[in-house]
Amino acid sequence: MDDLPDTCQRYGITNPNVVLVHGGPGAAGELAPLAACLAQQGYGVLEPWQTAATVEGQIAELHAMLMKLPAPVYLLGWSWGAWLALMVAARHPTNVCGLVLVGSGPFEEQYAKTIQSTRTARLSAKDRARLPQLFATMENLEHLTQALAILDKCDTYDRDDTPQPHVTFDRAIHTNVWAEAAQLRANGALTEALEQLCCPVTAIHGDHDPHPAKGVRLPLMRAQPDAAFYLLERCGHKPWQEMHAKASFLSLLERIMPKDTVTRKAAIDSHDPASF
Repeated sequence: MDDLPDTCQRYGITNPNVVLVHGGPGAAGELAPLAACLAQQGYGVLEPWQTAATVEGQIAELHAMLMKLPAPVYLLGWSWGAWLALMVAARHPTNVCGLVLVGSGPFEEQYAKTIQSTRTARLSAKDRARLPQLFATMENLEHLTQALAILDKCDTYDRDDTPQPHVTFDRAIHTNVWAEAAQLRANGALTEALEQLCCPVTAIHGDHDPHPAKGVRLPLMRAQPDAAFYLLERCGHKPWQEMHAKASFLSLLERIMPKDTVTRKAAIDSHDPASF
């Protein structure tokens, strides 16, 4: 694993068994606090920073990194990263022993219409006016920090004292990848990917997340009836920083991502879709 790219952050002292896929797109580093929590629980964690400016490029980039690992891993994707992790797991099942979707965007267009209005309604008039200005200049680190702080207000139920991570924002990645990703949702490609999955899949969502939970749960359970869906109470878009949900979230991850090799091997050996 010495040939892992410099953009891949590593946590923990054990061999990697969890790979975290960040959101954005183009906002690398947001999962550092979760990576640190999982490392404290005994996981070996990788947090790759996606650098490709197309969806296909990011799929290829993430798969190439997984190919360098000695064994299949749990792939945990958050927000946009949940979609990316889904597509990689659907195409390359032998590299993934389990898929975890955290705070995913809805998989079908009909459920996405309320996201922006929900966020806007949770902000003060001052923050509503300021946020578009900050988005336009997020390459500036100070403006990026301010924008993320405002988004925290509308995405979070009750934030704990987890420090804000260092996040880098790439506008070209965000603009290009999101335009393609939105089209994949509109044309049904995401639901097709759900149907192609042949590894255990779990979705975890906060009941205060602006992304409607039913937009994740209903398409997932229709495509994968044996999938698991957990709705966390008093929890927003980032469960690892929620005062009331963090402990139950981390405990849940320990249950669905066992660290012992015997249990993991059982998951790895059961890639036959008929076994789920």
